[in-house]
Amino acid sequence: MDQDITLTPIRFHFYYLSFTPYDNLEDSHDSNTILKDVITFISNEMLANKGYLIDRNLNRDNELPRELFMTSAVFMPREKRIRCSIALLRSGRVPKIKPVDKFMLISLEQMGGSIAEETHFYIDYIMAQGFPILNSILEILLVTS
Repeated sequence: MDQDITLTPIRFHFYYLSFTPYDNLEDSHDSNTILKDVITFISNEMLANKGYLIDRNLNRDNELPRELFMTSAVFMPREKRIRCSIALLRSGRVPKIKPVDKFMLISLEQMGGSIAEETHFYIDYIMAQGFPILNSILEILLVTS
């Protein structure tokens, strides 16, 4: 069965990001330089095998934790963009994996892992209205025959 596989990006959730420098840095920093400094810092942390786990449901009553962390950040100077990926850890029922050589299921808990959903997004630092723009990209796999 011969199939063509096409990824179709769908854009959604546009935000303007505005950062304010400390008083002593007003002459040397604006929203773009602060953004680039933050992304550089996070990238350096990832290279050192460190990161920051953030619970997006923190302080919400009756909500399960929804922890996320950044998995990649790449500067794209020609496009004036930063391509980033974040992973959302899944909690609740843990899936199982079938080993290649056996007919059995092994829980991810036994393997010491977690399931994570990855989302990609871009930060355009072209300075629309003076602020960087954050937009998310959802990649949908379309299979056509």
